[in-house]
Amino acid sequence: MPATTFSISERTAGKKLCDALRKFGHGRPPPFVSRIIALEREPASLDAEIARQERRMNALVHALYSLSLEEIETVEKG
Repeated sequence: MPATTFSISERTAGKKLCDALRKFGHGRPPPFVSRIIALEREPASLDAEIARQERRMNALVHALYSLSLEEIETVEKG
């Protein structure tokens, strides 16, 4: 198998990294491949959790400042 290089940085997209790991895992033992598949699910799970927490935080700020629906819409439009 030829050597493959892949630059990993903080900005590496989760999908891109998982795709590279899948290619790397081809022909490897099943537990290794299973771990790659599990890691592939983590970015989507984390994105969903971040979105949930952002909605919760926004709701708390809206309540703190007693914003009306119209004011909330204005704020969210930027």
